[in-house]
Amino acid sequence: MNRRGIIERIAIALAVGCFLFAGSEHSVGESQEPDPWHDAHLFTKPLDQAVRYGQTIDPLNPPPLSVWELIGDSEELTATADYINLGKKRVTLHGRKIKDATGDEERFYPYVRLEVSNQTDRGWEIIGASPPEMAGVPVTVKMVPVKIGVANPTAKSNPSCMIDLNPFKKFVGKFRYGRIVLEGGGVSQVLGLNDLLPPEDALRIGKIEETSSPDQVTSEKASTTAKEAADWLHGVADTAKESNPSSAKMRDDAVPATFRSPPPL
Repeated sequence: MNRRGIIERIAIALAVGCFLFAGSEHSVGESQEPDPWHDAHLFTKPLDQAVRYGQTIDPLNPPPLSVWELIGDSEELTATADYINLGKKRVTLHGRKIKDATGDEERFYPYVRLEVSNQTDRGWEIIGASPPEMAGVPVTVKMVPVKIGVANPTAKSNPSCMIDLNPFKKFVGKFRYGRIVLEGGGVSQVLGLNDLLPPEDALRIGKIEETSSPDQVTSEKASTTAKEAADWLHGVADTAKESNPSSAKMRDDAVPATFRSPPPL
């Protein structure tokens, strides 16, 4: 890892320590809050479209780290994301390769910091980092450029990124929003922390009342649309996903991504 990366991670650790220490002054003597995920079975939720509290992703202008699916159960809370490299050169991401708890597949977890705020455009505070320090093994991944809207079925795609969202859990109901910031500065869309709750608890536990009511997507049709939209966004950088992209030879020129037509709304 380069010197800049090491300095950034030390700064994150210090910021998280100060933030948690400050919060502990208000937690002494308070009752233990219920854990909405305690009895949750395995579930998935879209985070890119049809979200109730966070920002949706514009597929024609996606954020550098496009978070598109939440995966959770009673113990773990993770997200799947794509790094959208719209530049002209390859981008190097440092992270860790971690084996799935339920299988032998290894997944890439880039080094990121997790932040919370009650505003979408300011007041962000660092509350944690991903992945855990000692999990898996260090790895470096080269993310090749993509061209939005240009079809190239044979183009190699970048590996998906996994993010450990467990640090967000204790801030659901205390802050409205969260975001994920890559080691090099790329930022995800703004996530609604209440969107991280298990489906059966999303309207009951840890809810912060909205000052303005967002458009809410309900009904079976909306659920189907959300799944289609998630699949469509994933196509931004997923044209020929390889099982072990880090071992593949990366191209120096831009690699266009294939776009399908958006699902009907």
